[in-house]
Formats: sequence, structure tokens, C-alpha cells
Amino acid sequence: TIGLGNFTLKKSGEGALNLSHTTVVKGALEVAAGSIACTSVTLGAANSEVMLKMSGEGTFTSTNALTLGGETVFVSEKSGGSTIACAITNPQRLAKRGSQDLTLSGSISGDGKLDVVAGKLILTAANERPSYGIVNGTTTIATGATLDLSTPGAKLCTAWNSSPMTVNGTLIVHTFGYNGSLGTLSTDTPAMFTVNGGTVEIRSSDANNGNRRVAIGASGGTFFIPTGVTTTISESIVNNGGFTKAGEGALTLSGVMSANGPLTVSAGRLKIATVVDSNRKTATADTTIAAGATLELPAYTGTTGDRGLYGGWQDAANSPTVTVRGTLIVQDLTWGKSLGGLGNEGEYFQLDGGTVEIQNNSPETKRPIKVLPNGGTITVAAGKTYTQRAQRVIANGPVTFSGAGNVVFHADCTIAGTGALTLAGTGTYSFNKTCSNPITVGAGATIKGTANLSGAVTFNDGAKIDASTNELRLTNIAAPTIKGTVTVTPKASANTNDYIVTCGGTPDAATAQKLLVAGWGVKPVPSTTKGYALGVAASSIPVPATGGTYTDEAKQALAVIAAANGATSVTSVTAKTATGREGGVSLTAGQASDALGCFSNIATVTGNTIAITYDFGISALAPNGDGLRVTAAVQGATPGSGTAATFAQGVVAQLYADSGLIATTAPATGTEPELLFDLTSTQKESVLNKVLTVKATKPAP
Repeated sequence: TIGLGNFTLKKSGEGALNLSHTTVVKGALEVAAGSIACTSVTLGAANSEVMLKMSGEGTFTSTNALTLGGETVFVSEKSGGSTIACAITNPQRLAKRGSQDLTLSGSISGDGKLDVVAGKLILTAANERPSYGIVNGTTTIATGATLDLSTPGAKLCTAWNSSPMTVNGTLIVHTFGYNGSLGTLSTDTPAMFTVNGGTVEIRSSDANNGNRRVAIGASGGTFFIPTGVTTTISESIVNNGGFTKAGEGALTLSGVMSANGPLTVSAGRLKIATVVDSNRKTATADTTIAAGATLELPAYTGTTGDRGLYGGWQDAANSPTVTVRGTLIVQDLTWGKSLGGLGNEGEYFQLDGGTVEIQNNSPETKRPIKVLPNGGTITVAAGKTYTQRAQRVIANGPVTFSGAGNVVFHADCTIAGTGALTLAGTGTYSFNKTCSNPITVGAGATIKGTANLSGAVTFNDGAKIDASTNELRLTNIAAPTIKGTVTVTPKASANTNDYIVTCGGTPDAATAQKLLVAGWGVKPVPSTTKGYALGVAASSIPVPATGGTYTDEAKQALAVIAAANGATSVTSVTAKTATGREGGVSLTAGQASDALGCFSNIATVTGNTIAITYDFGISALAPNGDGLRVTAAVQGATPGSGTAATFAQGVVAQLYADSGLIATTAPATGTEPELLFDLTSTQKESVLNKVLTVKATKPAP
């Protein structure tokens, strides 16, 4: 027996100290260098504390099991960590202190406590540790400390253990479920495993499906799933202080989450695959999805006991808030479904730069959606329809609607705020209540509806208009901005009294600028498609520096003239520049006759109050000997007549390279749809790599 009291026996020097008899150490034993080898050793006595300290490069071994007679403290201060390989019998308490790692590779038996106070304790064996009480056998990881059970096959206990475990620091496991890294630690109640301010890191998927109940303490708890790992917790979680999913891996919760702590997805993917407790409904139960993270919610039925993320009714004074900075995947945004009873009378559902993916029909969305200044995206799956029926979309930032599904803004839905709306994807977007936000219709997207749209509207190349039931009503602008080709679906029996778009005021012929079905774009596609191609590409193109055949893109370079009642712009017909067409050239009513007088066979409307748009500009470039032939053309036809538009008799066209006049045509005879500029080789050299535009001028009377 080595009785040291409050003193320490310190082993130093490179030699070996062999304790070949049964040894009892009462006090502190420190290995600073060399080695201590024991045959049979007991550290401490009942109800007393003894310390085994590894402070240097030395080692400690025991042929037989190391018995902890009382409360034994292992201190590791050896740089790079220390290892004790022998078996350990722990009837009372084993505590790990010191800043360096300590590996215990032998098995631990006995029903004593295990406390990780500081540093990292690594257990690599399957430890027995039976316990049937709430005092003996407890396991505690202090704040800042780590217990590492990530070695495959390592187990906290292999005999039944009904003593609780508390994680205030970090617990690293290979698998989390019953008989995994925590072994046979009881799963009877959530109180058997509590995370209170700590982190649980799960490094592998779990064959037992994570069947362990969890309690989250008042200080919250984090489950960290590394990249490439997909795992599940299938039992209930009592979330008192806040559940956080961290790490780039994927975690599924298939048990019930109860209590009123917040839910945070800080990284990776969290899927909630089952019902959430209907009592989880106070203002402390906020949900936050960080940028780059994903939360997926299942297809709840909406019946009692199956009401999504928030089960019970949320009143305006007591509702939590859902903030999406990453991605939220839902089946249905209808009240009572994926988000459960989250308040529908306040601004509790917020997009802050994030995306909501709707995977199923969402026919009765009556919950306000608030888009913060960072904007947000709402994506609807192919073949599905999301209807924002009541309450509001509060666009305090830009909102993008995307996907192959459809979006309906019901007549009861107000779009508030000034954020711009972008209609992307390939779905149909129906507006049925006045909207003043700027709207951009993207390639493949279709816009329709009965509402007055009073903000600026831009059609990108490939956008579509469905005017089969109602014209699109643009009330506060003279004309939309068109950047390329827009395809229209008119009424099945469209005629010159049916409109695609009404602009500039209330939709009546006396005061509004109207775009006729056959007058806007004047390029009807085959009648079986019931559509019209609207607008053409930019009217001006840079001339290539090398010779050869010019592309179809050059042939599509056309300009547009428009007679617009009340608009102000130029006094002659001038092609647009290579930066692209921005809605065509607008002319006042008094200028309309001058502009239209440049052409023959163009339909007019009494008073020049209705806009009629035709394509006019450079239609082709081609080599011509050593020179260059530039073709200026007008395209279009009087609606219903089939008579093609031509240049009016006496009209002269002028060709400009940048702002310099290059050539002028002879006066038109009145029958030509095209006028030609034949440039000499010298003229050709002067226009290379410049932007060409064409201007037509009505001859003086």
C-alpha cells in the first residue's frame, strides 16, 4: 500500500518502475517519464479521491485489471495524448481531466459514474458498465469536454444500464441507436439521454435506425452529421431549449418532436418524417433554416394529431415564426398541412433569401408569406398548382417563382410591398387581383389573368402570354418591354377585336392603347397552335470583320415601330440599337400618321388610338462581290387580309454605321417589302465591327 494522503508519487526518468505485488495507491500517482508497470493495482479507497496523472512521455500498464477503489481522476497532460490499455473496474466514479486526449482501450466494468470534465476521453472497447439506479452509472460530459465513442465496436455499456446520460459538451458516436455506440443505455424515457448545451456527432448510419429517446435541455442541443453520412433518430424528442441540426450530412427524425424549443437547421439536410406534437405552438418554438441548409416536411393529412411542423392552432399573439434562408421542402402550404397550424393572421412565415419547394398541390394557402429584403424563391413541382388564396404576399424584396408547376394569385390575395416579381421556370402564372409590383416574365413562363397590372412588365426572350380567356391588362404603362420573341395563345376564334394586351389605362377602346392579336409581331405560327410569335431579336448587329455567309441571327435583326396614343418619342422611324429592343419606338398620335405613312398595307384604327406593331429593320447581310449587301425589310400583314406590308411609294431608307450615314436607297416604288443597300468594298471596310441601323423617312408632300 502506497499511502500518500494529499501528496503525489511522481515517476520521472527514463527507467521503469515495476510494482509486482498487489498495490493500493492512496493519493496521487504521476507518470512524467519512463514507465510504471503493475501486476495488480487499486487506485483509491471507497469514498475517497485519487489521481492518476499522465504528464509526460511515460506509460502506465497493468497486467490485471486496474481497480478504481474510490473516485479516481485520470488527468492527461501529455502532448499528443495518453493511452491506458488495461481493463478497468469502476465501482464508484471515473473522471477525466486535463486538456490532452486520454484513450482507454481496455474494457470498463462496474456500475460507477463516468464524468468527462475536461479534454477528450476516447473509449475504444465494448464496456460492460451495468447499472440499475439513477445515481450510480450516470455519464456526464461537461461543457468544453468530449467523449469519443466513434471507434466501430466501442460501446458505452453492454449490460443493461438505466442511469441517465447528460451531454453538456461533445459526444462523438459511430452509431446512435440502441446497442450502437451507447450500447444498452436505456431508451425507456427521454430523460435517459439529455443534451443540454452540448453536441452529438454521429459519424455513421445506424442499423438500429437511431431508436433512442432524446431530451433537449434548457440550453439547447445540437446533432452534427458529417458530410456523406445519412442517419435517422426514430424515437421521440422532447425539445425544451432548442434542437439544432448541424453538419453537411442528412438526418431524419421519424419520432414525435414535442415541447416548445426552437428548431434550427444550420447546415446539411433535416427531414421530419412524422407528426409533430400539437402542443408545440408558442412563440418560443421558432424554426430557422440557414443559408445552404434544407428542411424537408412530409405530407401531413391536416387532421387532428397530424398537423405538420406546428400541430395546434397558432393565434396572432402567440405564434412562432418560420424563417427560410436556405431551402424548405413542403408537400402542401395549405393551413394545417406541412406547416401545421402556424399562424395565418400574422407575418410568421418569412423568406430571407431562401427557397420554398412545393411538391404537391397547395390549393388553399391562406397564410401570409413575407419576403424580406434579401428576397426569396417559391418553386412548384411539375404538374402541381400552388394557390395563394387569402391573406398576402408581402414582397419587401425580390420574389422569384420557378419550377414547372403553376401559381395562382387568387382574387382574395393581395401582393403588397414593392419587390420585383420574376416568373421563371415553365409554369403558368395567373394574376387575379391588382398588382403594382414590377414583373419579369422569363423564358418558358406563361402569364395570364384578369387583374390590372400597374407596374412595369418585361418579357424576356421565350416568354409566353395566355390570352385565350382574357387579355393581359397593363394599366399604367404605354407598352411592355420586350426582349426577344414572345409567344401568345389568343382566343380560339381570335379577330381584330380580341386583344392580347391592353396598355396605358382602363381596358376600353376609347382610352387605352391596345395590341391587336394579328398586329403585334405579325408572325402567326401555324393555326393549329393558336399562337403568335411576338417581337423579334435586336434590330442592329455588329458587322463581322471577316467575309463569308452571315448567320440566321443577322437575318433576324429587325426593328419595330409602334404608334402609341399619348406617348412621346422620336419624329421619324429609327431602328433600335444592338443592345436589344426595349419595347419598340413610341410615337405620339400626331406622329403616328407620319410613321405609318412610310409603309403600305398597314392596318390603322380611327383616331390612331390603338397601337399596331410591325417588324422593320435589317433583315439580312450577305457578301456581294467585294462588297456587302444589306437588306432592310418590313414584315407584317393587315389583319384578316393576308396582304403583306410594303414600303410606301417614295420612301427612302438610310443606313447608318454607329451614328455615321453610309448609304441611302432610291425611293421605293410602293410595292417592295425590302430595300437594298449595295455597299462597295470601301464602304464595307468602313462598317466592319460597327453597329448598323436603318431609318425610313416619309417623303415630303
